[in-house]
Amino acid sequence: MELLLSTPGLDAADVGNKAFNLSRLIFNDFRVPAGMVLPLNFFACTEAELNSRLVDIAQQLAQLLPSADGWAVRSSAADEDSSSQSMAGQYKSTVISHPSVLPSAVTLVHENSIPVIIQIFVEPDYSGVLFSCNPVTGETDLNIEIVEGRGEQLVGGYANPLYSYRNGIWDKSIDFVNQLQPLLQPWVSKAETLFNQPVDMEFCLKNGTLYWLQVRPITTGVQSLDEDWFLLDQCTEPVAPLVMKLDPGGFFQMPYWDTRFVQHYPYIRIKNNSTVNQQVDSPVEWQILKSKYEPEFDKLLSEDISNYSVLKLWEITAERVEINRAYVLEYLDRGWLKARRVIGEKLRGIISRFARDHADVHLILSSLTEALNTLTYQKTSELNRLIRSARMYSDFNELKDAVIAGTSHPWAEEFNAFIHKYGYELPHPLALHLKTLAESTEDILLRIHTELGKYTYRETSVISESWRETAAALEQRMSCEDRAEFRDLLHVFRAMLIRTEDDDYLLQKGASAIRKVLLEVEKRLLASGEIKDTASIFFLYPDEISGIISGSAPSPNEDTLVQRKEAFAAAQQVNPQQKPAARHSVEAPAEGHLQGVAVSRGAVRGKVYKLMNPLDRESYSLIPADAVIVAPVLTPNLTYAIISCAAIVTEVGGFLSHGAIFAREMGIPAIVQVAGVTELLENGDDVLVDAEQGIIQRVISTI
Repeated sequence: MELLLSTPGLDAADVGNKAFNLSRLIFNDFRVPAGMVLPLNFFACTEAELNSRLVDIAQQLAQLLPSADGWAVRSSAADEDSSSQSMAGQYKSTVISHPSVLPSAVTLVHENSIPVIIQIFVEPDYSGVLFSCNPVTGETDLNIEIVEGRGEQLVGGYANPLYSYRNGIWDKSIDFVNQLQPLLQPWVSKAETLFNQPVDMEFCLKNGTLYWLQVRPITTGVQSLDEDWFLLDQCTEPVAPLVMKLDPGGFFQMPYWDTRFVQHYPYIRIKNNSTVNQQVDSPVEWQILKSKYEPEFDKLLSEDISNYSVLKLWEITAERVEINRAYVLEYLDRGWLKARRVIGEKLRGIISRFARDHADVHLILSSLTEALNTLTYQKTSELNRLIRSARMYSDFNELKDAVIAGTSHPWAEEFNAFIHKYGYELPHPLALHLKTLAESTEDILLRIHTELGKYTYRETSVISESWRETAAALEQRMSCEDRAEFRDLLHVFRAMLIRTEDDDYLLQKGASAIRKVLLEVEKRLLASGEIKDTASIFFLYPDEISGIISGSAPSPNEDTLVQRKEAFAAAQQVNPQQKPAARHSVEAPAEGHLQGVAVSRGAVRGKVYKLMNPLDRESYSLIPADAVIVAPVLTPNLTYAIISCAAIVTEVGGFLSHGAIFAREMGIPAIVQVAGVTELLENGDDVLVDAEQGIIQRVISTI
């Protein structure tokens, strides 16, 4: 059954490494908040019996572990805080203020396989983290960081430290920190001896008393993420603290991958034993999934929630998160991807049999997947029409004023219809802190105004027939049987590419429905004075919002929110590596040109414009006419940038990526997988992009 942390002889295999390590500290005279651990065998029972056991503990909790500040319910997994890996932040922990909620808190943290620690919670004056050596270089160098209040903001990377100690000095010289290092050092040395290697420790101070909360051997820093890790879903915008904890899509708890955050950016590593649906889906399955969730999301987006109480709104948030997670789980059960790959290989085989000698099979298949009429294409075509329509008026300010004022005007009605249709769109389903399209009216108006002076309409009707001509030319060499197989495979393959693009729009609808209710919660908290600034909701944690709404806890002090916002703003200046193990510097190729993979045909010349964060809509208005867009990755949101661009070149991507599909639809030359292109090319470079051969060549002026 349950065991006190002070019980002699705890076995790490039963109680997990965190509990085992805390027990070692206790027996070596470190001051550790009293607690107990529920080992694996505690949970080896029926659900009814488990609930009975937890209720018994809850009823005795105040006597077993008397606490004025509540209790911490913490994970203690077998692979957590070990000598080979820390798994820091990968499991759940929570703080409860009343014993009655203990059963649900333990169930949340346990997650069917994890021992659970229940400890007296110490509401700290200050919290800190220390490393007894430099975690990157391994050199002996005590590193200490401290924040005011709880340490979660520091260990989670959500806040900058208030005080830092490196290279033997504090960044601020005051009596408090000057007295702290001599207090900590003996215990750090003792822990290093105990674990026989450098250690990573968490501590707090309350009323001048030092408490040790966690210890683990130093195993790895963020730089050690190897080539198996990659940025989750091209998330080139950092994840806000609320989203990181709320996990509205369940992306950070997926059974298919491990997740780590590096400077607020989510990186994942696919698990070797991960399995998804092995059934080969047909296009029909997507229509079934879409018809199941799209009406639900549309209903949530149109629901009037302006008169609900803040408590009701927070309940609605939980309901919407549950619905969205359900969709994401089905969305990621992607057996159809296997079918797409198999069908693509069959099509390549047929093309290689019937194409002319020395034909580029890859480019032929590329041309056969033009003009798919995806939602991204439809949205951009409608935006194009808005721009062409605006050119009929001599004064764009007249149009802008009509939209903003809501007055009757034909063009304003066209614009509002566009926003009504696509207004739910977020730059990324994890970027809930960013505005939706409907909230970005002035940005879109500015974009349209900018395009008026440089915009050239693309005749998509010509492009739409091109793929048919390519297919017809191949079919002329086929037998009736081969032709029938080719047509069937091509029809299904094109339908699957449409799904590749369109299913992400449901992700955005689900996320947007959650953002809508969070903004309503924020309005209530602003009105009550619990928070001072707009957008602060995304820098609160879910338990803090719950505490504010229930009245059980005050809102965090303003300094705490400022620290979180400053850390987040610093993360926004980072250009996240798609693969963190990728080299940080590159050399120009000896042959004098850059080589990549052509995914949309054509050859053009233009000047480079680097778009380092494709999710930053505001930067699109700065793109000059006929620019060659150079970006880390090609995303659907680049469509706002490629209305009038000459070509697209990226470091990451593939033939089946969102941006590649769209570039083919719009007839824009595109080359992907160009190593180091964002470093090797500069804004304004004159380049020739040959997307027939996958080559980018600088043009040297002779003037």
